[in-house]
Amino acid sequence: MAKNLGGSGTENAYAVQQTSDGGYIVSGQTNSTNGDVSGNNGGVDVWVVKLSSIGAIQWQKCLGGTGSDISTSIKQTSDGGYIVGGKTGSNNGNVTGNNGAENAWLVKLTSTGTITWQKCYGGAVFDGANSVQQTNDGGYIFAGEASSNTLDVSGNHGSFDFWVVKVNASGAITWQKCLGGSSADIALGIQQTTDNGYIIGGRASSSNGDVTNPKSLDDFWIVKLVGVSTPTDPASTVGIIENNDRDNNFFVFPNPSKGAITFVNNSLVHLNCTITLTDALARIVFEEKVSAAQTTFDVSVVGKGIYFVNVYGNEGKKLSVKKIVID
Repeated sequence: MAKNLGGSGTENAYAVQQTSDGGYIVSGQTNSTNGDVSGNNGGVDVWVVKLSSIGAIQWQKCLGGTGSDISTSIKQTSDGGYIVGGKTGSNNGNVTGNNGAENAWLVKLTSTGTITWQKCYGGAVFDGANSVQQTNDGGYIFAGEASSNTLDVSGNHGSFDFWVVKVNASGAITWQKCLGGSSADIALGIQQTTDNGYIIGGRASSSNGDVTNPKSLDDFWIVKLVGVSTPTDPASTVGIIENNDRDNNFFVFPNPSKGAITFVNNSLVHLNCTITLTDALARIVFEEKVSAAQTTFDVSVVGKGIYFVNVYGNEGKKLSVKKIVID
């Protein structure tokens, strides 16, 4: 089977997946308004095409506004619909909420291509989503790049960073993380792993910040992030999470705890830490050195109350403080 799809303009297919019915879903971009293409909103639109098993068009959909809009990722979702990931330079047509020159853009479609919801993510400059996947909790994870350091984006190291964003089933941000250094680092793919963490692949041009031991000016860069809990992520864990802003590297759960707490270290710099548990009078009631990305401690012996988990780096500098309740 071989098929040409499009109109008299320019079309590019950037993502394709076989669907549960044996057909295929394709996404990319188009600037055509004829041939196989209808409903273009102006300029360059995201183009989503559903094909049968023999390549016949079952439906097609243009998504976007009068600016430049592109999809580089599409996945079928558990409800039979689709999640589309990419970037948008529009703020009209199908696009609302664009924060800057170019935002990451997610669009949730039904099985027949009707928009369920759409969300723009980013700051005032250039940000995008290059890969998106539905997660085990029914939400979504996307990875791409961010040059902003405002609004939805925090923790940018300079230039373009890997940008990893976890959203819930309705597209609301749960957490976000910038990874990289002072040069251009761009994430191109992300997958959830069996431990409910994430593996991210892309390109790194930096030699500082989170990026260590570069081989050349542009390297493969692979980053593993640890899952914080099963099946939820840190910001949706039931209970209290204190001082846990979106770009934090350290998490403690569950909170409240019945006597066991799990410490997660997502830092790429501070790999070896010392953890202390202090009471309301600042007395140390528990201390442990940790080097694993995720460690569980039995702290039931300290008794019920409010405590503070203090994280120290190798040089003794305090990196984080979390308030927890043991009941």
